[in-house]
Amino acid sequence: MKKKSCSRMHCRMKSFFNIICLKKYYTIHFFIKLFHWEYWPFHIVYAPVYFYWLWLGARSRSFFFFNTANPSIKNGGFLLESKNEIYKLMPSSFYPVTLLLKPGVALFSVLDEAQNTNFVYGILVTI
Repeated sequence: MKKKSCSRMHCRMKSFFNIICLKKYYTIHFFIKLFHWEYWPFHIVYAPVYFYWLWLGARSRSFFFFNTANPSIKNGGFLLESKNEIYKLMPSSFYPVTLLLKPGVALFSVLDEAQNTNFVYGILVTI
């Protein structure tokens, strides 16, 4: 069957309508992103927190004033802390059985270690 070609006027109206719809879509999308903070970049959302942190740091004369909240944890638990080091500070009844394994350990030795410690939870293996 031969396809019907649309008249010039109909094609122009169709493309005009598509342009209007696209403009409307992008306008709505813009306002959704503008008024919903979940779509904002990370640094814009946390900008007030940065100013407050600078203010508190200036008042206490130390930008890492929060380290005193957890003095036995490296960096006060703010950055680069090891969960295993934190577990060593806690009584073992407050956290589940945990295994710390170094990268490159054979899977069979992991399974043996899990069996020796009565490890009954799931094991996450990443490659």
